[in-house]
Amino acid sequence: MQRSLRVLHVAETLRGGPATYINNVVATISRPGSTLVLVPDRHADDLEIDRDCVRVFRADRRGLSSLFTLAVAVLALVREFQPDIINVHGTFAAAVCRLLLGLTKFRRRIVYTVHCWPFVREQSAISRLLCQLIELMLSPLCAKIVCVSRHQYLAARAIGIGKHRLERIYNGIADRAVKPERSVRNGTLDLLFVGRFDRQKGLDLLLKAAAAFEDRVTVRVVGANVVDQVEARKIPSNVTFLGWKSPREIETEFKNCDVVVMPSRWESFGLVALEAMRAGRPVLASRIGGLSEVIRNEVTGLLFAPVAVGGLVDGIARCFDADLAAMGRNGVERVRSLFPASRSSLALAHVYAEVHAKSSFRGRSRATRTDWLIGGRGDRKYQQRF
Repeated sequence: MQRSLRVLHVAETLRGGPATYINNVVATISRPGSTLVLVPDRHADDLEIDRDCVRVFRADRRGLSSLFTLAVAVLALVREFQPDIINVHGTFAAAVCRLLLGLTKFRRRIVYTVHCWPFVREQSAISRLLCQLIELMLSPLCAKIVCVSRHQYLAARAIGIGKHRLERIYNGIADRAVKPERSVRNGTLDLLFVGRFDRQKGLDLLLKAAAAFEDRVTVRVVGANVVDQVEARKIPSNVTFLGWKSPREIETEFKNCDVVVMPSRWESFGLVALEAMRAGRPVLASRIGGLSEVIRNEVTGLLFAPVAVGGLVDGIARCFDADLAAMGRNGVERVRSLFPASRSSLALAHVYAEVHAKSSFRGRSRATRTDWLIGGRGDRKYQQRF
């Protein structure tokens, strides 16, 4: 009987997309003893997978010290676990792993899942060009790059990353019933925002738009700062901050709202949209990036443009006249038919198998001179904290 592939997942930060991705897609194909997930200690509780699969590294906050600690933890786990596949999640984890392992045999085992290209973010032209050059130069230091949307795939091709290195696998979500606990609106709208408090997610736009509706709209906000503290904001009286919540608690919030709002300035995919649609709630979102692929305008939700306070105000106003219940039902069917975690997991498993087959063939044909950087597999137990 052929053994399961040993897969090491590495994430430098977990909050938001990476946690949802691992909980839904990775969990489907993870096996205790053959899967390890290395994440920052402060985010480990966001995972819903078998705890025997989880390893953590110290990261009080994002910075050079946490990247150094991540590098040490990666080297230790690679040496002990000897993974067949190293699936890295996010920009910084990908950079650390590719630079660390780029001269070893493990370079041919790295699968880079891009949750958001750094060069699609809002930034100066010089910063964008620098990010493009870095990603292009690092792209040969891995076996495959998984893009979670067509938007991401086209962005990679536009900067010159070869299509032979790219795979497009849509994000997926577990198919479980999430029944609304009340019917949609009764003369007012209860909006829900779920996400990080940073410029990308557009919370500042929502706060300004909420003030324009006063008693007609209430807004509940689930989330927290992930990188840096944001500037003080004027909070309208119809907005309530709930803090960061577990995935199960967020499902309860979905069941108790009318519309989920995603006023993002850029978005590679938008997993929150899938979670909302699974719960039978329509999504009001910016007409940008991957959100335009996930949400069907006026079918499973509403898309607004431009990405500005005025565009969002118009979008909220449209919600009062829309058939929100029908959009919610359509959203459930769309998630089940197009975005099941089982389909995404199967596609990812095929990528793993292809990468492993090529790596094994090359490994038999010629030795790697830099294996001493990693060393052999030891017998001591893997440590929980690095």
